[in-house]
Parts: sequence; structure tokens; C-alpha cells
Amino acid sequence: MAQDTEEYNRYLTEQFAGYNSYIRTWIYEKFMHSPLKFLCFFTGNKWGKTIAVARCSAERILGRHPIPRKNVLYFTCTNDDEDNRHEFSPRDMKQMFPRTGPLIELRGEEECPNCTAPIEEVKRQERVIRFASGALPMEGEDSYHRKADKGSDSDTLEVKNVQYPAFKKIFPPYLIYKDPTTRVKNLVLHDVYNRGHITIEFTSFKQSLITKTGHSRLWVWGDEQMSEEEVSDAKARVVFEKGDIILTCTPIPTPSSHLSFYYNEFYEKARFYYRTQKVADKMTEVYGRTFGRLEETDSNMSCAVFQASSYDNPKIDHREVDELLMTHDDPVMNDIKIFGLFKQLSGKIFPMFDYHTHCYQEEFDPFAPQERMIV
Repeated sequence: MAQDTEEYNRYLTEQFAGYNSYIRTWIYEKFMHSPLKFLCFFTGNKWGKTIAVARCSAERILGRHPIPRKNVLYFTCTNDDEDNRHEFSPRDMKQMFPRTGPLIELRGEEECPNCTAPIEEVKRQERVIRFASGALPMEGEDSYHRKADKGSDSDTLEVKNVQYPAFKKIFPPYLIYKDPTTRVKNLVLHDVYNRGHITIEFTSFKQSLITKTGHSRLWVWGDEQMSEEEVSDAKARVVFEKGDIILTCTPIPTPSSHLSFYYNEFYEKARFYYRTQKVADKMTEVYGRTFGRLEETDSNMSCAVFQASSYDNPKIDHREVDELLMTHDDPVMNDIKIFGLFKQLSGKIFPMFDYHTHCYQEEFDPFAPQERMIV
């Protein structure tokens, strides 16, 4: 019996190896404890925003999120005053009522420790989560096989969808019931509390909005840049389940980007800003005023912005980031790619722009007579 228990514990340790390997940082903890509806990561490249949201999603599915209603399964008391109803996560229930067992089967006698009202399970209408990005899982697989058949030297498939592999890296494999296929882009999961399967729906920005409408979602995660129409549809999808929308983006301007929408709708209107010290110091240097790690505004919008730099990834050597900095002569590009700052690219209007060639280091008065001419 003891040997069986030991083997089972070893098995669980192996299954949760990816989940437990994640290093929780200060910015991640602030993200996990934010109750707001829009949670926006604007970070430098390679900080780890994708794996952070994948880890958060796993915590919500496993019932370990510190905010009860953000879990797939949660409980509430039946207080007559709806504004004063208390909510509990599966972890809370296990601690308060050990007799409910690992599946948390209520007997009807559980009482709220705060108001003594009975506790009941919140019944979800849908158990579907949406992961949206520029490409679906397995897109490009056909071209990969064609190259392999032709004996190409390159036998590595470029993964365009980063949400799927990030989540697979974090989530325990034994809880995956069915992987996405070329036809059905859904990841179906076992529920550890035996309430039925949980589905992660993968969608692409290239798909028509008509194919995405009509059903509620527990939460929506948009990786990189969603259009205004896609965000509007996501709002409609999460309203019934009181869900939230998570956006992850490195704000690099491109001809087809939606950065102006992101900046005006979320960055400018955020109620809270959480920044790592590296980002706060860089913003102080760039904008000429002092920025702190935490900033609260008088905005009424339920939005929090989280900013981190490439230097803030605990698994990346800072020398690697320094080498990346040296690949760009334009300091504006460095501010965007390394620190995730919202800035217009210097070369957007003039593509051949070079910072060292076309910028005056001294103060220049265009109306004063000059001995030199700019052609």
C-alpha cells in the first residue's frame, strides 16, 4: 500500500513537472490577484507573457486561482443580499470542508464562515475557454510534410501558434483528453473535479467573426493584436459568465497592426499600471518624469496594464538581452522590443531612416541660415 502511494506521488510529480517549473514573479502575482475585467500584458520580447497566461489558465482550470470566480469551478453562499455574497475557490472548500473529498461533493450542510448562509456550487452554462491568435494550432503542417517528402534539409516545423505549445508545456498531460486536429481546433481536458470536460477553443484572427458568435466563454485570451471588432465580440462572449479578457502584446508597429486601438482603448484608460523596476527606470529616462512600479489612476475602466522587460525573465541571461540590444541601431526599436514601450517607429514614414545618419545631435533651428543643405 505504501509502495502504491509512493508510486502514485511520483507519477503526479512527473505529470506536474511543467506546471511546477514556472517561476512566479512579482508582476505575475499582481496579475493573478487583479479582479479587473481587462488584463493587458505589454512587454518586451522573451519576457514570458505567453507562458505566464498559460500558467494562469492552468491554475483556473485546476481550481487554484486566488480569485474564486476566475476558476472554472467555484462556489458562493446564498446570502439574500447579492452584493454581500461570499465566493470560494475549490482550494478554499477543501480547507474549510475536508469531508467533501477531492471532488468536493456538497452535502447541503456547508455554511458560509462569514454569514452562515448555505454554500452552493455556481453552475456554468458553458465550460469553454477561447484562445485567439494570428494562427491556429497545426497550421503549416501540410507544407512541413511536403518539405520532408522532398528530402529538404530543413525538417523543423515552425510553430506559428504559440498559445497551444505553451499551454501543453504547463498543463499536466494526464488531464488532456483530446488534442486539436486539422479539422477540429479544440483542446478537450478532463476536469479534476469530475464536472464534465473543459474545452479550449482555438480561433484565428483570419476567421470570420460569424463563425465565433453565439456562445458564452469563461474567458478570452488574445495573443498579439486583436482588432477592435474581435475585442468587441470577446466582450459579448464573456459577459454572461462574468469572465475577463486577457491581452498579450509586444507593441511593435506594423502596417496591419492595431496598436492605436490598443493604446487608446486600454493603455490610456487603464485603472492600474504594474511595472517592473527595469521598465519604470526606462520610462523615467525616456519620458523625463518619474514612473513607479505601481500607478493608480481615476479611470472607471476595469483594466490593468502589466509591463515587463526582456531583462525581467528569470530564465534568460542578461547578456543575451544585451546582444539583442546591439542588433538595433535605432533606440526607439530597442525601447519597443526590449521594454515593451508604446512608441512610433522612427522609420515608419521614411523606411530608409538611420538614426546615426539622419538625426542631429546638437540643437537645430530650421529657420536660421545654414551653411549646409539637406537634400
